[in-house]
Order: sequence, then C-alpha cells, then structure tokens
Amino acid sequence: MFFKKCFKHNINYRIAQSQKRSLKDFRVMGPRFEQTDFDLQPQPDPAIKLIANTPTRFSNQSIVSCNGGNGSLGHPKIYINLNKNEPVSCGYCMKSSKNMHSS
Repeated sequence: MFFKKCFKHNINYRIAQSQKRSLKDFRVMGPRFEQTDFDLQPQPDPAIKLIANTPTRFSNQSIVSCNGGNGSLGHPKIYINLNKNEPVSCGYCMKSSKNMHSS
C-alpha cells in the first residue's frame, strides 16, 4: 500500500498500465487468427532441398571460378579447387562443381 500512495499512475489513464496489460486478448481474436491449421498455410521448401535440386556443373579443369553469374549483382569472384572426387560447392551461391575426370 505504501507503493500505491507514493507512486500514482498517470492521470490520463483510469487504471494503471500494469493492470491494462491483461486486456490484450482482444488483439488475437477474429478472422485473422481462426485459421491455425499449419497444413493449410504456405510452406516454402527449405533451403537444403533447393540446393540439392541445383544441377552440378562439370568441368575438365582442376580449378574453376565462380562469380554468381549475375555480373555486377553477383558475388566476388572466387576460385574452387576440384581435385577431390566429390562435388564442391561455392561458399556464396552454393552452386556445385565437379571435375569430369576425377575417379
């Protein structure tokens, strides 16, 4: 009670702000929040699936370059070493490349 006597709430409000916080329930009601079935919501493919679907580029060289393919809108030009037997992806755009002659 000492707290209420010393610290009055703002005179522009009839009740204190802390008591007003419980009145937020009306904001999450209505037609926007009725459809909560996530099967009906749009579900974009995760990035890992999109990266797996990109085709692998094959090259005869052991070192290839990648610049994103968009000219000035691409990423910085990097060089990728293809001496391994597995596809190697670009660190910026995740395009994979593989040497044709690697066994």
